[in-house]
Amino acid sequence: FLTTTKIQETLNLSVSNFLLDQEGKEFFYQNLKQSYFLEQEGDKKLGELINEFRFNIFKYYTVYNTITYNYRLKRSSKVLSNIDYKGKKTTIHIGHVYEYGDIKESNYLNTSLNFKYNERYQYFGSYQYDLEENKSFNWSAGWSLDKRCRDYKLTINSQTKPILTSSGVSYIRDRIIYFQIGFKPFIQLEFEHEIEEDKE
Repeated sequence: FLTTTKIQETLNLSVSNFLLDQEGKEFFYQNLKQSYFLEQEGDKKLGELINEFRFNIFKYYTVYNTITYNYRLKRSSKVLSNIDYKGKKTTIHIGHVYEYGDIKESNYLNTSLNFKYNERYQYFGSYQYDLEENKSFNWSAGWSLDKRCRDYKLTINSQTKPILTSSGVSYIRDRIIYFQIGFKPFIQLEFEHEIEEDKE
């Protein structure tokens, strides 16, 4: 059968501004977005207001933030904040995400690290912590080797998944090893092995 969906008429407004340093590189960026649903009435006519800005501090540091305001909830529905360092060999990311909705509230920290030992070897890792549940949400660590015709990548990943039980919400922690082999430029093989599964 055929299903048709009516496309809602929407007006999107966006204002951007940016500043450049003496070398002509971006120092500051800001963007404000607002959408209007022309066929709706009252509070439903206004879409979420999104304010985004980015600072490029010194040579290697970037500060980023996005705030989303929901008129129906009369509060911020999402706040995303990041601090990044990008050096010649090391990349560091520290972020915070807060989301508020009708059903669930999310609040967690995330970090990642990438270290380039030389032209071939790299080490990397990431970590996420749930501030609402006061527990580690996800972490990973790995190593990669890049050669002329092929590359290798080994990753250990631990992820917490919520499940619904008769007594309420419980959590399962999966620990998985990923091993990838890439034959440049077309073929990539991936092997996966689950180490263990813990119930929390």
